[in-house]
Amino acid sequence: MSQPRTQYRREYWVYPPEATEARRLEIAAKAAKASITCGPSYDDAGIGELTDKTAVLWDIPDDRHAEMMAWFATYYPGTKVQFRPIKPPTLPAPKPSGRAKLGLHASANGGAFPDRDFGEFHELQPEVIKIMTNHDLDSISRLMFQHPWISWIVRVFYKIDGREITPERFFQETDLDTARVLATLTALARAPKVVVELHNEPNLWSEGFDSAWKSALAFNDWHLRLLELYRKAQPYHKFIFPGLSPGSSVPDTRINHQAFAISCRQAIEASDGIGVHTYWAGTEMAKALSVVDWYIDQFPGKPIYVTEASNNKPWSNDEKAEQYAAFWRELQKRPAVEAVTFFVASGEYPDEVWTGNDIGRKVRSKIA
Repeated sequence: MSQPRTQYRREYWVYPPEATEARRLEIAAKAAKASITCGPSYDDAGIGELTDKTAVLWDIPDDRHAEMMAWFATYYPGTKVQFRPIKPPTLPAPKPSGRAKLGLHASANGGAFPDRDFGEFHELQPEVIKIMTNHDLDSISRLMFQHPWISWIVRVFYKIDGREITPERFFQETDLDTARVLATLTALARAPKVVVELHNEPNLWSEGFDSAWKSALAFNDWHLRLLELYRKAQPYHKFIFPGLSPGSSVPDTRINHQAFAISCRQAIEASDGIGVHTYWAGTEMAKALSVVDWYIDQFPGKPIYVTEASNNKPWSNDEKAEQYAAFWRELQKRPAVEAVTFFVASGEYPDEVWTGNDIGRKVRSKIA
């Protein structure tokens, strides 16, 4: 066996060859952040005439630890062996922070962000940004380098389009994109704080009601199963119940958000927080705040993330900026609210887009 050019300390992380792609990406991202070599080969972890080498074995059941240590002692004597537990550490129960972070929802369209959006984010200097799993990874990376210390809300994007979709199929068709986004955030952000919003407005026919689930109670069970699948695949991340479309029931369009949420109490309590969507027209911002207050009253102690909020009707940009600053200030009086990401940087919503309307700069100037 050839000798190394010089002696050095080597640490090599091994993920199980049978690990899912999502799990491999997660472990590899952590290794990259720590500048540690990572791969699926136990031989690669032990090979080499080094006097100080450590093999870190991930996801090995406790009853196989002795077997793996004996294997290294036989084939690669002198290799130190460490294990990373198959079960994730218990995360502390989330507590309301008492200060809602100010943020903006990235483009409502999938793919790459328009170049002008980056300027809008720069002017706002957000504390949190909401992105979607169908956004371009290069755009996400560019946004992360521009804002390295902020928090992130990741919406798992999926178009149901009136189909009967099981939680298993939803997971199978979204897991890889979600894993790639989370791995990018974990590898590049300096202090990533990430929550994942599982789906979007499930009380709407267009988002799965009456096709993937026939009632709010059915979605409760559907979401519990999806939450189970995602927690198994991404055990180190937090998952929030998706924001509902606010308002009363409309035939073949929407189920009243309050009735829907109450029927989903079990799924909400099982989640790490609640996503809330709320909008207003003209000067009716108080109505939007009342939606937030309803969730706070119904689910005491549960962290609230306002993942969409806007004045969604024609109104002057100066007045909208004033309202958004006032809305954010009102949220500071509600300790349960963790963050607000106003809707939206860009997209096919002319009465809500910020880019090109100088709203980011105006909001920042009013809260500085």
